[in-house]
Amino acid sequence: MIELINQVLFKKMLKFIKLNLTKIKYAGNSVGRDIRVEIEAFGKFFRVDKRIKAGEAKSIDQEILRLESDQDVLQSDLAIAVIEKDLLFSDTGALKSSIKIDVASEKSQIFRFNVEVKESRSLLSKLFWGGRKAVFELEFEAIIGDVERYIPNTKDGWFLTLDNKDDNASLPEYLKLILRYEKGGRESGLVSAGCISIAETERWMEIYRTLIKARKGDNRSVGVLKVVD
Repeated sequence: MIELINQVLFKKMLKFIKLNLTKIKYAGNSVGRDIRVEIEAFGKFFRVDKRIKAGEAKSIDQEILRLESDQDVLQSDLAIAVIEKDLLFSDTGALKSSIKIDVASEKSQIFRFNVEVKESRSLLSKLFWGGRKAVFELEFEAIIGDVERYIPNTKDGWFLTLDNKDDNASLPEYLKLILRYEKGGRESGLVSAGCISIAETERWMEIYRTLIKARKGDNRSVGVLKVVD
C-alpha cells in the first residue's frame, strides 16, 4: 500500500531563497570590454568576469547566494561595483542601494540596478568631451521555493522523529521531505513526496536495496516505484 504523510501547516513556513545574477546590459559609451562585477548583499560576496562590448546584453545566470528563512520579507543593503579591467587604468563605477524580497509571494521577482562607469584614462577626452560614460544594467532574479531535506542514513533503515502531536513517528531513510517548520533545532511539520508502508517489516532492507540501486542521478530522487495491477 502506498500512502502520503499528511501535511502539517504552521503559521511560519521555512522557504529557500535563491538570488541569481541573470543578465548584464552594456549601454552608453564604450569604456572597454573586460568587465568585472562585484556584488555584496545579505552578508555574501560574489564576483564575475565577463567580456562584453558596448551595446550588448549578455546572459549570466549565476547563483549569487542561497538562504533559508521563515520571514515574509528579506531586505539587505546592496553594494555593486563594475570595473573595466585595464593594465594601466581601470575604470570603476559603484552603486549602494538595497534589495527587498517578498518571500510570502512565493513568486520569482526581478530586480534591476544601473551602475555608471566613467572613463578616466584619457585626459583629452575629459577636457574636450567631458569624459566617456557607460551604463551597466544588472538584472537579478529571486527564486523562492520549499526547503527539502532527506532522512539520514540509520542503522536499521528507519529514522525516529516526532509528529505535530509529539507522538513517535518512524520514517525510512533517504525519504525526501519538505521542511515546513523548524523549532529548537528539530525539524517538524514535514510532508513527504511519498512513502511506502510495508506490512512485512522484516523484508524492508531487501526492498530498500532494490530501490537504492534505482537512483536516478538527479540529486532529488532515490528511486522510482511503479505499481502495476
